[in-house]
Amino acid sequence: MSDPTDPLQVGRIDPPSSPTGDQTRDGTFTTAHNVDFADGRLYSSWYYGGVQIHDVTDPADPSRLAWWQNHEQAKFWTAESVAPGEYFVASDIGRGR
Repeated sequence: MSDPTDPLQVGRIDPPSSPTGDQTRDGTFTTAHNVDFADGRLYSSWYYGGVQIHDVTDPADPSRLAWWQNHEQAKFWTAESVAPGEYFVASDIGRGR
């Protein structure tokens, strides 16, 4: 962003659909939470929507590289790059088994 006082949206990453269709806090909402950006990749967590990695080297056309979701096993709090392009870590918000 060249001017922080005048941001311009150039691309978009849509959230995953809710596993149950209930986007309330009592349901299986899929809001992005605590993302990380490293070496042209966006690492994102989506609560019940899993975790994703997007290539954002072209911000107008982000492409999903990887995704994992199992709302019965995990509800994600954050996703952070550890070794960009190799692996990342994502934490569960209290549902891990």
